[in-house]
Amino acid sequence: RGLGSGPLIILEMPPKSLKPPVRVWSKESSKKMKERLQKMVELYPLEKSRGHYRMSKGRLYLNHLRAWMLLENCGLRLSEVWSLPLENIDVSNAEIRISDIDSDGGRNNRGKKFKIRFRVKGRYGQERIAYMSQDVVGFLEEDKALRGPMERWFLDRGDGSNLYANPNALGKALERHQESCGIKGEAKRTHSYRATVLTELCRINPYSAQQQAGHADISTTINSYAAKTPENVKEALNLIKK
Repeated sequence: RGLGSGPLIILEMPPKSLKPPVRVWSKESSKKMKERLQKMVELYPLEKSRGHYRMSKGRLYLNHLRAWMLLENCGLRLSEVWSLPLENIDVSNAEIRISDIDSDGGRNNRGKKFKIRFRVKGRYGQERIAYMSQDVVGFLEEDKALRGPMERWFLDRGDGSNLYANPNALGKALERHQESCGIKGEAKRTHSYRATVLTELCRINPYSAQQQAGHADISTTINSYAAKTPENVKEALNLIKK
C-alpha cells in the first residue's frame, strides 16, 4: 500500500507453469552458420602460423566448427561439449558418453594450468549416452585425420590442452560468429541449438527426445519442448493417415 490512502492494489502474478515460448534456429540461420565456420576453416591453415601464439586460427575455427556440429545435430548442452574427452566418443556406434569430469585441462593462452570440472545434469546426475546422426559420424570420421597424437579433448588446442577454461568462453566465441552471420538474437546463443533438436525429436517421439536430452522425467521434455500450437496438432493428425 505504501503511503497512498486509496484502496489496496492487488497484482496478479502469472502462474508458475507459464513459460515463454521455445525459440529455435531457422534452417536458413543454421545454414549460414555452417557455411561461415567451414569458410573460416578453409581460409586459415591448421599449422601454427601466428608467431608467439600456441595455436593457429585454422585450428581455432576448426574447434568452433566441431562444437557447432554437436550442438546443432545432437542437442548437447554447451558444458557437455566443452568438457568432452575424445575417449568418450564412440564413432563406430554413434555414441557419446556424458560423464562427470574432474581432470587437468592443460594450459590456457597465458600458459597457466587449469582444471576441467563438469557434473552430469538430469537423470539424477547419472552417466548417460547421447547419440549421433550420420552427418556427425561422417564429420568425425573425416576429422580424425586432423587430430594430433597429443590431443585429449574434443575441443583441443593440439597439445592436449582444452581450447577454453570454461564453457562460457566457448559460448561467446560462437556468439561472435552468429553476429557476423547477422543472426544474433534470433534465438538463445547456444541453448536454442538444443531446443531445436529436442523440439524436432518431440514431434517424432517424445521418449526419444527425453533419452537424448537426459531428462529424468518425460514431463520435463514435453513441457519444455513439445509443440503446443494448433498447426502442429493438425500436422500430426494428417501424418497419422498417411
